Amino acid sequence: MVAKNDERILVLKKQIEDKKNELGKQPRFSPVTTCLFMHNGTRVNIHALTSIKDINYYLVIFNLYAMSAGDLGIDNADFEIDGFSVLDWMNDLNNKKAVIEYAAKKAQLTTMEKKLDKLLSDDKKTELEIEAIANLLG
Repeated sequence: MVAKNDERILVLKKQIEDKKNELGKQPRFSPVTTCLFMHNGTRVNIHALTSIKDINYYLVIFNLYAMSAGDLGIDNADFEIDGFSVLDWMNDLNNKKAVIEYAAKKAQLTTMEKKLDKLLSDDKKTELEIEAIANLLG
Protein backbone atom coordinates (compact mmCIF):
# COMPACT_ATOMS: atom_id res chain seq x y z
CA MET A 1 0.00 0.00 0.00
CA VAL A 2 2.81 2.40 0.87
CA ALA A 3 4.54 1.85 -2.46
CA LYS A 4 1.31 2.66 -4.31
CA ASN A 5 1.00 5.94 -2.40
CA ASP A 6 4.64 6.77 -3.04
CA GLU A 7 4.21 6.25 -6.77
CA ARG A 8 1.09 8.43 -6.82
CA ILE A 9 2.95 11.12 -4.85
CA LEU A 10 5.82 11.04 -7.34
CA VAL A 11 3.37 11.41 -10.23
CA LEU A 12 1.78 14.41 -8.51
CA LYS A 13 5.21 15.92 -7.80
CA LYS A 14 6.03 15.59 -11.50
CA GLN A 15 2.79 17.38 -12.39
CA ILE A 16 3.69 20.18 -9.99
CA GLU A 17 7.15 20.45 -11.53
CA ASP A 18 5.58 20.66 -14.99
CA LYS A 19 3.24 23.42 -13.80
CA LYS A 20 6.20 25.32 -12.33
CA ASN A 21 7.95 25.07 -15.70
CA GLU A 22 4.79 26.29 -17.45
CA LEU A 23 4.85 29.41 -15.28
CA GLY A 24 8.04 30.37 -17.03
CA LYS A 25 10.27 33.17 -15.93
CA GLN A 26 9.15 35.42 -13.11
CA PRO A 27 7.86 38.70 -14.57
CA ARG A 28 9.65 41.88 -13.58
CA PHE A 29 7.87 45.01 -12.55
CA SER A 30 9.54 47.77 -14.55
CA PRO A 31 7.17 50.72 -14.36
CA VAL A 32 6.97 53.48 -16.92
CA THR A 33 5.14 55.84 -14.59
CA THR A 34 6.12 57.19 -11.18
CA CYS A 35 3.66 54.63 -9.72
CA LEU A 36 2.04 57.44 -7.71
CA PHE A 37 -1.34 58.84 -8.68
CA MET A 38 -4.20 60.63 -6.97
CA HIS A 39 -7.58 58.96 -6.63
CA ASN A 40 -10.42 60.54 -4.66
CA GLY A 41 -7.97 62.78 -2.80
CA THR A 42 -5.70 59.91 -1.81
CA ARG A 43 -2.23 59.26 -3.17
CA VAL A 44 -2.03 55.66 -4.46
CA ASN A 45 1.32 53.90 -4.80
CA ILE A 46 1.30 51.01 -7.27
CA HIS A 47 4.36 49.53 -5.56
CA ALA A 48 2.34 49.19 -2.34
CA LEU A 49 -0.59 47.40 -3.97
CA THR A 50 -0.65 43.72 -3.00
CA SER A 51 -4.26 42.79 -3.69
CA ILE A 52 -5.47 41.72 -7.13
CA LYS A 53 -8.86 43.10 -6.13
CA ASP A 54 -7.37 46.57 -5.55
CA ILE A 55 -5.38 46.45 -8.78
CA ASN A 56 -8.48 45.42 -10.72
CA TYR A 57 -10.37 48.33 -9.15
CA TYR A 58 -7.79 50.84 -10.39
CA LEU A 59 -7.63 49.13 -13.79
CA VAL A 60 -11.38 49.68 -14.12
CA ILE A 61 -10.99 53.34 -13.12
CA PHE A 62 -8.25 53.93 -15.70
CA ASN A 63 -10.22 52.00 -18.31
CA LEU A 64 -13.18 54.30 -17.64
CA TYR A 65 -10.90 57.26 -18.31
CA ALA A 66 -9.65 55.62 -21.50
CA MET A 67 -13.16 54.83 -22.74
CA SER A 68 -14.40 58.33 -21.91
CA ALA A 69 -11.43 59.91 -23.64
CA GLY A 70 -12.11 57.76 -26.71
CA ASP A 71 -15.80 58.72 -26.69
CA LEU A 72 -14.75 62.36 -26.62
CA GLY A 73 -12.32 61.91 -29.50
CA ILE A 74 -9.25 62.29 -27.29
CA ASP A 75 -6.34 59.98 -28.12
CA ASN A 76 -5.52 57.81 -25.09
CA ALA A 77 -1.83 58.39 -25.67
CA ASP A 78 -2.46 62.13 -25.30
CA PHE A 79 -4.76 61.89 -22.27
CA GLU A 80 -2.51 62.22 -19.22
CA ILE A 81 -3.05 61.66 -15.53
CA ASP A 82 -0.32 62.97 -13.25
CA GLY A 83 1.98 63.38 -16.26
CA PHE A 84 1.56 59.92 -17.84
CA SER A 85 -0.88 58.53 -20.37
CA VAL A 86 -3.80 56.49 -19.14
CA LEU A 87 -2.39 53.59 -21.17
CA ASP A 88 0.93 53.83 -19.29
CA TRP A 89 -0.94 53.65 -15.96
CA MET A 90 -2.91 50.63 -17.15
CA ASN A 91 0.27 48.94 -18.37
CA ASP A 92 1.99 49.45 -15.01
CA LEU A 93 -1.04 48.11 -13.13
CA ASN A 94 -1.22 45.06 -15.41
CA ASN A 95 2.50 44.42 -14.92
CA LYS A 96 2.15 44.65 -11.13
CA LYS A 97 -0.82 42.28 -11.33
CA ALA A 98 1.24 39.76 -13.33
CA VAL A 99 4.00 39.83 -10.70
CA ILE A 100 1.53 39.21 -7.87
CA GLU A 101 -0.28 36.42 -9.74
CA TYR A 102 2.99 34.70 -10.60
CA ALA A 103 4.15 34.81 -6.97
CA ALA A 104 0.81 33.44 -5.75
CA LYS A 105 0.81 30.57 -8.24
CA LYS A 106 4.41 29.66 -7.48
CA ALA A 107 3.78 29.77 -3.72
CA GLN A 108 0.74 27.54 -4.12
CA LEU A 109 2.72 24.98 -6.13
CA THR A 110 5.59 25.06 -3.62
CA THR A 111 3.17 24.50 -0.74
CA MET A 112 1.62 21.50 -2.49
CA GLU A 113 5.07 20.11 -3.25
CA LYS A 114 6.10 20.38 0.43
CA LYS A 115 2.92 18.62 1.53
CA LEU A 116 3.63 15.78 -0.89
CA ASP A 117 7.24 15.53 0.34
CA LYS A 118 5.95 15.01 3.88
CA LEU A 119 3.67 12.20 2.69
CA LEU A 120 6.45 10.14 1.10
CA SER A 121 7.44 7.07 3.08
CA ASP A 122 10.82 7.09 4.80
CA ASP A 123 11.99 4.25 2.54
CA LYS A 124 11.11 6.23 -0.59
CA LYS A 125 12.79 9.39 0.75
CA THR A 126 15.94 7.36 1.41
CA GLU A 127 15.78 5.83 -2.07
CA LEU A 128 15.42 9.25 -3.70
CA GLU A 129 18.34 10.69 -1.71
CA ILE A 130 20.55 7.74 -2.70
CA GLU A 131 19.60 8.24 -6.35
CA ALA A 132 20.41 11.95 -6.14
CA ILE A 133 23.84 11.22 -4.64
CA ALA A 134 24.51 8.54 -7.25
CA ASN A 135 23.60 10.99 -10.03
CA LEU A 136 25.98 13.57 -8.60
CA LEU A 137 28.80 11.05 -8.52
CA GLY A 138 28.15 10.19 -12.11
